[in-house]
Amino acid sequence: MIQTKRNFFKIKVAIFFGYNGKGYHGSQSQKDQNIKTIEKSLFEGLIDSKLISETHMGELKKAGWGRGARTDKGVHALCNGVNVKLAISEEYLMRGSPLRMDDKNPEEIQKEIQEKNEILLESEQYKKPEENSGEQQNANGNQASEKEIKSQAIEEEAADNDQEIAEEQEEQKEGEKNLEESKKVEDMTEEERQERSRRLQQEAEENRKKKEVSKAHHKQLQEFANERRKHIDIDKIINALNSNLPADIRCVSIKQVSRKFDIRTHCKYRVYEYLMPLFMYQKYDDIIAGTPMTEEFEQKTMQRVSTLADKFKGTHNYHNYTRQMKAKDPRCMRYILDMKTELITNPQNGMKFIRFTLVGQSFVYHQIRKMMGMICMMIQEDYPDNFMDSSFFHNVMRIWLAPAHGLFLNRMRFDSYNKKPEIPEPIEFDKIEEDRLREMRDIIEKAVMNEEDVNAIYKQWIKDVKAGNELAEENESVSGDMDQ
Repeated sequence: MIQTKRNFFKIKVAIFFGYNGKGYHGSQSQKDQNIKTIEKSLFEGLIDSKLISETHMGELKKAGWGRGARTDKGVHALCNGVNVKLAISEEYLMRGSPLRMDDKNPEEIQKEIQEKNEILLESEQYKKPEENSGEQQNANGNQASEKEIKSQAIEEEAADNDQEIAEEQEEQKEGEKNLEESKKVEDMTEEERQERSRRLQQEAEENRKKKEVSKAHHKQLQEFANERRKHIDIDKIINALNSNLPADIRCVSIKQVSRKFDIRTHCKYRVYEYLMPLFMYQKYDDIIAGTPMTEEFEQKTMQRVSTLADKFKGTHNYHNYTRQMKAKDPRCMRYILDMKTELITNPQNGMKFIRFTLVGQSFVYHQIRKMMGMICMMIQEDYPDNFMDSSFFHNVMRIWLAPAHGLFLNRMRFDSYNKKPEIPEPIEFDKIEEDRLREMRDIIEKAVMNEEDVNAIYKQWIKDVKAGNELAEENESVSGDMDQ
């Protein structure tokens, strides 16, 4: 019988959100639930919004959780992302949607429940495609009815991952079986070999039919799921989530994604920004004294900084730009698609910054902060260009670690995923979402360009590195695959 208490269905989505990382111990959730992280706050907001079960707290994988980028303590994000399965109840459906029960009278509700119960009672012949020799047909030889498909879609969504694992295990067992049989072929008679060949051909044909039926079945389920998604009020979900999030974390977009979508692997490029105060490229004594900068200084500095930034483009070995990784570790090889520099001015106080925009596939731990430190170090110490070139070799080199304060994740790009024909919707932002991103940018840049914080953080940093005191790199879990 249908479980009438289950008044929701699940969909897989990508949630995109921005945050001010100040006061958080990084983005990634920790085993110690007392540690304040971005993911912990986001997860609690989803629970309070009744979009996921509180039983998943501490076990994110049960909710289909996957992160796009891991940011370090104090690092901000204009637009980070996670994928997760949301439980969509009637309160998040459009008014007037045929899927809503609260718009129907008791007789209509009872009739629908009775019809669904009859579907299950009459569909003893219905089994998963891999369990019924590929026969997904009813007594009249027709494909399963639309009601059966709808019922099955609702009841089986939570078992997607288990089904994929079971299919992989079955394929592995089949491969082992074939390998074992191939070892015995040499001992067979000609007649036995022919019989084996006929049997394998028959099995191959049966498997082909199974796959065709399974593909058709899942296509019908997907069509129903896509139709059902049209009734979901995404804006209402975003507003509800934001009302349950701290003020320094904002959801900017929610996109429905395919069943096998993995935000980390489907993200083709990550775009980061770093705002470095222009005065950091003055001589040390001028920085401490607060010596005014001339227009000539600005022009020469921008030219020099741009030349150094160009050296990071392409593929290089970044073992000197992270920690706990050896030069021969292949994970140290990272590709920077583009790196741009721009001189900007804070309209509130006139303070000038160089905006670095980096586009890369992924970044190792502390990579960008040490890239910023390297450029400062090159100018402060007046090193020749070949000093920076040698940082990509196997020799070990000490590189300054710039403060996390000026770093934030700008965007995640899904160029290849968006070209796939059978996706619910491309991951692109509309005008309303872009407006939310602009609001988030204003919040982040206001924090990053705060004159009092900038002077305190960066002047102390240059004093420390000049004295040979590296910024403390906290003993956090280190991911070999991003991020800052």
